[in-house]
Amino acid sequence: MDKFKNHINMKTRILLLLFALAATTLQAQRDDVYSLWHSAIAGNNYEGMEGQYIFTVENLIQQHNGDFFIEMYTGFRPDDAHLSPLTLGNVFYKVSSSEFTLVDSLFVADTMPPYYLIARNPQGEGNIRANIEYDEDRDSTFLRISHFQDDSFFINHDEDILTPLHEGLVYESSGYLLDCRGDIILKYYTPANGSYECHMARFGVDGEFKHEDVLPNSISSFSIPAMIVYSESPLQYYRWMGANEDNLAVFIVDSTFHLTNTAILNKMINEEIREKLYDHQDLKYRDFQVKLIPGMEPEKMIGVRTPDLRKIAKQMAKREDIGEFLENLPHEFFDENQVHAFVISEIKDYGKCVQEVERFLPFVDNWATCDQMSPKVFKKHKPELLDSIKEWIRSEHTYTVRFAVGMLMQHYLDEDFDPAYPEMVAAVQSEEYYIRMMVAWYFATALAKQYESVLPYIEERRLEPWTHNKTIQKAIESYRITPEQKEYLRSLKVRS
Repeated sequence: MDKFKNHINMKTRILLLLFALAATTLQAQRDDVYSLWHSAIAGNNYEGMEGQYIFTVENLIQQHNGDFFIEMYTGFRPDDAHLSPLTLGNVFYKVSSSEFTLVDSLFVADTMPPYYLIARNPQGEGNIRANIEYDEDRDSTFLRISHFQDDSFFINHDEDILTPLHEGLVYESSGYLLDCRGDIILKYYTPANGSYECHMARFGVDGEFKHEDVLPNSISSFSIPAMIVYSESPLQYYRWMGANEDNLAVFIVDSTFHLTNTAILNKMINEEIREKLYDHQDLKYRDFQVKLIPGMEPEKMIGVRTPDLRKIAKQMAKREDIGEFLENLPHEFFDENQVHAFVISEIKDYGKCVQEVERFLPFVDNWATCDQMSPKVFKKHKPELLDSIKEWIRSEHTYTVRFAVGMLMQHYLDEDFDPAYPEMVAAVQSEEYYIRMMVAWYFATALAKQYESVLPYIEERRLEPWTHNKTIQKAIESYRITPEQKEYLRSLKVRS
């Protein structure tokens, strides 16, 4: 009997503890993984050097809710051949199994991954450890399965299970997996015709051999330490790997380990959107635009023109992980709020759209973002929309009220007009400039579209004086108001 700790050095044991902590507490460090990598490089005097990141999946654990924790080994290989590769550490990603979306990340610096399968025992109490071992005396390779309890690191090797794997020496990969069915998945290489064949095998935790296959050349070169069952019929597995420093790749293989599908999982969508915004930054436009929005600080605006914002929003709205961006409130930059407004405008499900509007409105802090949000689906659901507008227009929040009046102006001044609607707007009492301006805009537009019905509000001076005069000013600027109507409206101005 020996101690489990003799097989795992102190650094690895600390890593396992950190990994367990990450898996249970979900303490994420969003968006800072790359900055930590760069800090690690600088701390080893490699700052500014050209090179490539090493980005390799080493382990994977699936939580009870189905989400994955993926362990990535990260390193940096300088282009200068005289310099040694630098170990940066491990990155842990939490990934939603239902939507293929990155949820959280955690970076643990200066660590190396373990090369055993270590997992809870799916058939009872305690835990299992599995690894490939070569017996030189017998010139054979075996799968060794060991057991240890939760409260002890002792392993009784007399109770180990040794299952023959291959006659002769095999070359193991660094990863093993206990999948959701409780099977051990492992990968190894055997010599063949002057080269190597890549094998995938599946065993029960009791050592029972279940399946083995030689991988096709299309995926035999991949490191495959991380696969997981995601459906029972037909039996299929996810297999994760690092595609490059920015992305994860997911490969789907069937029960005989043949590739059936692939996809690239982009890095966290919040980070990706921000990078796209900076790719379209126009500093001269930013300096101009910031003057149009009172209270806007230049450092809170990236400076992206509206057509580019719309293009980015349309691209991102199609992503399955767009919900992560919509939930990531408040945003740091004005431009992110603009993208948010445009994404909401693209949502096709009415109930979902209203939900996202109501989530976002409390964070809207300027007229531009408020006015850009114009969901297309609203025009198909005007009876239901009216109920929401009645709630929004009674809000204490400036831009929620402005948005409500804007929706009445956009959707209820034509064939769906009702005299009760301008009554709702006239009832709004506020000293807020951007509410009063929207009320004036509403009545000016209403005069252009429903002149006879709305004119009494001006004739009877039912609006407060500033809004009354602003309504007339904006109405006479409209080409839809006749010269005769403009002349009459001018006569109705309140003289100070």
